[in-house]
Amino acid sequence: MSAAAPSPYGTGQRVLEVGAIGAFALLAAWSTWRLLAATGPHCFAVVLVAAPVGWLAADLGSGLLHWACDSFGSASTPVIGQALMFLAASVAVPLASWPWLLAQAVLLCIALGALFTNQCHKWAHMDEAATPAAVRWAQRRRLVLPRDHHRLHHTAPFDSHFCMSSG
Repeated sequence: MSAAAPSPYGTGQRVLEVGAIGAFALLAAWSTWRLLAATGPHCFAVVLVAAPVGWLAADLGSGLLHWACDSFGSASTPVIGQALMFLAASVAVPLASWPWLLAQAVLLCIALGALFTNQCHKWAHMDEAATPAAVRWAQRRRLVLPRDHHRLHHTAPFDSHFCMSSG
């Protein structure tokens, strides 16, 4: 029996990762609770507007961050997760009026979309046969990052197609 490969991460990296996941879960739960408490029966309508706006904003944010890291960073550049700043803002937004409620909902949807971005990127790299059928359906409709669109990012001169959620 072979020994397990050593983890590429040190203990400090693992603690930071677990802490970030915990902070994300707490902030997302708190933000969701605030939104539900403030909107009551209108929550579904608010989320119906906020979700597509948040998804597109998360895609744009992923593209800008990806471009900046590819252009100015390296594999060892430390980065704080892009989703946490949106969640921190979403729990601080005053919920005194409908525009603020919608802003809070959009910030929450951006954070959740940013969290989902890495999975969309993983699916774009997977063999089509290994990708779940529902994901292939969403890729064909460009709801999540399509394989062919992302392939352009990995083609010389490597200076386009940076967005990772839906492309």
